[in-house]
Amino acid sequence: MYHILVVGAGYAGSRIAHYFKDQKQKVWAVTRTERRNVEFEKNGIQPIIADLTQPETLEVIPPAHFIVLCPAPDEGSEENYRKIYIDGIQNFLDSLKNKPRPSLILYLSSTAVWRSREGGWVDEMIAPDPDTEKGRILVQAERNILESGYPAVVFRLSGIYGPGRNRLQVLESGKISQEENSYMNRIHVEDVIRAVPVLFKKGEAGQVYTGVDDSPILSSDFYKELSELTGKKMDLNFPEQASGKRCRNTKLKSLGFEFLYPTFREGYESLLKYKANPKF
Repeated sequence: MYHILVVGAGYAGSRIAHYFKDQKQKVWAVTRTERRNVEFEKNGIQPIIADLTQPETLEVIPPAHFIVLCPAPDEGSEENYRKIYIDGIQNFLDSLKNKPRPSLILYLSSTAVWRSREGGWVDEMIAPDPDTEKGRILVQAERNILESGYPAVVFRLSGIYGPGRNRLQVLESGKISQEENSYMNRIHVEDVIRAVPVLFKKGEAGQVYTGVDDSPILSSDFYKELSELTGKKMDLNFPEQASGKRCRNTKLKSLGFEFLYPTFREGYESLLKYKANPKF
């Protein structure tokens, strides 16, 4: 039995914790909220109420064989980004000094470390080049983790979607921004979960892997196809010029990982079935 520590039990983190619990591993989940505390206890996951910005609360964090580090700020100001991704992560790394060395730390980062390329392709061979302060903070967080002295892997994720987090509500409201036609890089939350044990087993410490599905898609095409899938017709008037970037997943797939939802089409067909029957 492995000991798994999930730090940051949000949308993806909580599902990762549940996955490893179902695999009969010993799982701890770090959360700041009492609501999550009760939920985890009910489901056989050991909750730890702690705050990365308050180092004294981290003393109760147990040692673990594998750590999934996926904290997120409560709101998206630059100040909160620094508090969580720079100060908070460093506090957590410092808290490990007197504990047994983990086999691997997996940090869930973001493809936002790359700036827009008018539809051009990026992968791990291209150095991060953010054009926002938040992006620069994310790059510094990656660097701090990889240079911490602990075995660590960075998993750069694109837009995570799945049950409870998708564009269906936006489509129904009709409030879709059509000011630019940007490439969307996406990954279903189930594929995020399924990639974690692969990276634990086969990921090389010190390396970066990109978590996106096989098919970046222009927002104009995405909403057109989504409207056809749902039968919700809309007037779409996106500009012709492409913006954004297209991210490759070749390095992740080189580890033998196979996507359950290789494109948004399979993912949204599953979501629509789930919406029609939540017990699906």
